[in-house]
Amino acid sequence: MKCNRLKRDYMPRQKESDKKTLKINMQGKEVDAVRVGIKKSTEEWSTYILENGTTLKFKAVVSEVFKATEERDPITGEPLYMSKSHNILKIEG
Repeated sequence: MKCNRLKRDYMPRQKESDKKTLKINMQGKEVDAVRVGIKKSTEEWSTYILENGTTLKFKAVVSEVFKATEERDPITGEPLYMSKSHNILKIEG
């Protein structure tokens, strides 16, 4: 039996202005923000070979992204984003 799952890329998107505003802590300051959906992601491993021959591989997996609704970078004027992520460590050798 084949299971048809709705792919995330095909789900209807909300306009940013229609999204619920949340209060989040961004760089020690509470700001209004909206959750921004992740359309596609690629998580690559960063590899470190230690002097003792052990290989460490790290990658960050982002689970949520938020965009500040009013705040902007004071230097560049670009919108501010914050992410929730988990770090994965893989040890070889």
